Amino acid sequence: MTQPKPLPRPVHQDVPDEIARVLEGGAPYTIPREGHCRVVTNDGAAYLARRDYDAFVRKIPAYDLLIDGVRMKVFTRRGCTMIRKATLSPSEFVMISEYIVTGQPIIPTHTQAGRRRSPQAARKLFERARRKVDTCTGRRTYRFFKLHPAMDSHKIAFEFVPPEGTTYCLIVPIHR
Repeated sequence: MTQPKPLPRPVHQDVPDEIARVLEGGAPYTIPREGHCRVVTNDGAAYLARRDYDAFVRKIPAYDLLIDGVRMKVFTRRGCTMIRKATLSPSEFVMISEYIVTGQPIIPTHTQAGRRRSPQAARKLFERARRKVDTCTGRRTYRFFKLHPAMDSHKIAFEFVPPEGTTYCLIVPIHR
C-alpha cells in the first residue's frame, strides 16, 4: 500500500515535523483504511469514508464557505439565502487549501502552486482563486482572506481569517 501524499506545507517556514503535523491536523500517515477524504472545519479536522462523504456534501447550506476538493466545486453564501457556486482548477485548489490549513500569512510564491510560477503569475493565480472562493465586503476587502504587508515592501502576504460566527469547510481528497 502506498503512502498518501501529505497536504501542502508552507515552504517559507522551517518547522519540525512534529509541529507541522499538529498544524496540518494530525499525522498524514495515520489515515484510516476506508478514508476517502479529509474534512477541515471550524471545529477541527476528520477523515470521512465514501458513504459518509455523500451524506456530508448534502449539508451545503450549513456552511458559509464550502470548498469541495473531490469535485473541485466551491459554494459560498452571500447574505442569508443566496449561494454562489464556482469551479476551481487543481492549482487554485492547492493554493487555497494551503492558506486554510496553515492559517498563517503566506506570500503566494511560497505556496506549492505558486513556487512554479513567477511572482506576478502566483499573485494572479491567488487573486483568481480568491475571487471564486471569497465574497467582497468592500472595494478591495474580502471576507475570509485578509491582506498582510510583508517585511519587503514589494511582497504582499495573505492570511485566511474567518470572521467570528462564520462557518467554513474544506474537503481534501486522499490520493492513494
